[in-house]
Amino acid sequence: MAHLRYHVTKNSTDPYWSVEDIFTGWPVDFHGVILDTLQPDEADRMVDVLNLGDMTKRDLLHRYG
Repeated sequence: MAHLRYHVTKNSTDPYWSVEDIFTGWPVDFHGVILDTLQPDEADRMVDVLNLGDMTKRDLLHRYG
């Protein structure tokens, strides 16, 4: 089974959430916007979009769908 590249993390110093890349451990830079000050629902949607794009790019959807 393929691993999802992106996940949501609660920031420890403020009330926001981040979308992090599992390979770097850093918040994602999405077209010049650092995804580190999101509301929980925004972070969930972004992680879904990013993981779908990554799985499509790696041609994994047809294998598990």
